[in-house]
Amino acid sequence: MEGRLKPGARLPATTELSKMFNVNPDTVQQSLKQLADRGFVSRTPGRGTFIRKGISSRTLALIFKHSLFIDEEISFYSSYLNDLVVLGEKEHWNLRFFLVSENLNPEDASGEKGFVDLKKAINDGEVRAVVEFCSNPSVQDYLRNECPVPVSFSDVTVDMPGFLRRGLDYLRDRGYRKVAVLTAGYPELQAVLKSYRQQHGEMELSLYRSDKADHREGYQLIRQVYAKEAPEALLITNDRVFTGAWYYLLEKGIRVPQDLAVLTHTNKGREPMSHVPLTRLEIDPMDFAREIYHEITAKIEGRNYELRPVVASLVPGKSCGEK
Repeated sequence: MEGRLKPGARLPATTELSKMFNVNPDTVQQSLKQLADRGFVSRTPGRGTFIRKGISSRTLALIFKHSLFIDEEISFYSSYLNDLVVLGEKEHWNLRFFLVSENLNPEDASGEKGFVDLKKAINDGEVRAVVEFCSNPSVQDYLRNECPVPVSFSDVTVDMPGFLRRGLDYLRDRGYRKVAVLTAGYPELQAVLKSYRQQHGEMELSLYRSDKADHREGYQLIRQVYAKEAPEALLITNDRVFTGAWYYLLEKGIRVPQDLAVLTHTNKGREPMSHVPLTRLEIDPMDFAREIYHEITAKIEGRNYELRPVVASLVPGKSCGEK
């Protein structure tokens, strides 16, 4: 890191290093493995250990699929990616972009230009670390098992149990007792809802869950709600599910907030369309970007970093007033 060993320089043999530092050869081997995992050296059987060409590189590679900017199902990631670029540039990193398709065939992926270009840039020492966004399984397999530089797989999550409790607290404080929760994924929310119900016996809570997050599922979920009950309030944990639910409310002439309070999830900068200013629990893509930046920096420096779930911010609107 101080530049005394130049990129491409060959390190002494394990036995020689063992004598130099007066340690066991196994300790040297473990140390060299750690250096390789951090992207400082490359090891070639029969040839030796060499200082990587990219040791002083200030370039982050960002690899993602072509549809990132046009697929509404993953539109959040385009904001997330943009914020990571902003953070990287602020810290004087160069950013290189590599686009790949969504194919699942390893034979096709091996010749894919974005994938080939990424591996070449890594091998040529032009890239210090990689951040992966929604690429294909072949790319992910290479990055997990073969890539010689640090990698982040963008595994940041939302604190969904905290999201649910905060939303329920907000509704309860405003006098709402009969609440239907609409969600996509997150099967653990059933246990969170049960725990909340035990703590607040006056609350009538029901969960309607789909495995898929889109507006069609949201429409079907809200239909299920009104086939069984007429809630005082809706708490929706997904913006795509909200869209479908909102279509249904408009279709049936259910007024918000006069007939029904609505508290929904939104991503900052991508508020769902509605004629009523929404009360919402907002997720900021910049919070995701900060976590990824902290993680990849720690990996480069050889430190452990545990990704923290992102916490939602409550933004008051007019879709959820006092009961």
